[in-house]
Amino acid sequence: MAYKILRFTILISSLVLLTLCCLTIIGYSIYQTLPNDKTDKYSINCEKEPYEGHHPIRFYVDGDKEALVCPWPAVNSSARIIFPFFSGVFFILSIYFSFYKKKKWFVWLTGAVIILTVVILFALLILDANEIRLSSNWCKKNPTIFTDGIDCSYLFFISMTFVEAACIIIFTFIAALFFYFGFKYMEDDFTNWDLDYNDENDPYLGISGAGAGAGYLTDDGGYH
Repeated sequence: MAYKILRFTILISSLVLLTLCCLTIIGYSIYQTLPNDKTDKYSINCEKEPYEGHHPIRFYVDGDKEALVCPWPAVNSSARIIFPFFSGVFFILSIYFSFYKKKKWFVWLTGAVIILTVVILFALLILDANEIRLSSNWCKKNPTIFTDGIDCSYLFFISMTFVEAACIIIFTFIAALFFYFGFKYMEDDFTNWDLDYNDENDPYLGISGAGAGAGYLTDDGGYH
């Protein structure tokens, strides 16, 4: 019983960790889309040429300590907020249906959703890295667009790809953990009648285990 509780604790903690990863991606994505008032000071409109289509970009002008920011394209930010949101909600539901209601199929579904989330995060990582590459190349090839003393910086946006990569590693490990549990332990853990009430363990339908169906209990407490 102690090992079963330990396994359940590890798996539930893993789902909580996945939810925190989703919240981290959502929160950091929102933070990187916040408006930057410094662009007004220099009459820069990120939605017009020459900046349109070359996001994300972050640069310093003439030694100004505060950076000007043209944030991620809307597609990137929206995808990083929407997909992790639904994944996070699902992982919370999985804690309830998998380990409280003890639905075996939901454990398998959770493993599949984790793998699907890994695929989506990997696609987002490639998309974000490509946007950074294109913007960086554009900044290097068009120095006349900016005033003297311009300094393009992408570390702020590269940090997002590091967050995505870290979450991909965590998700992959936990997906393997769920399938390992499903194949090796779930049958035993989920059929303990102390934790799981079903027809097989109903005392009025027989005795659980090898003698199931061999007899039944009568209303007066007798056995036939």
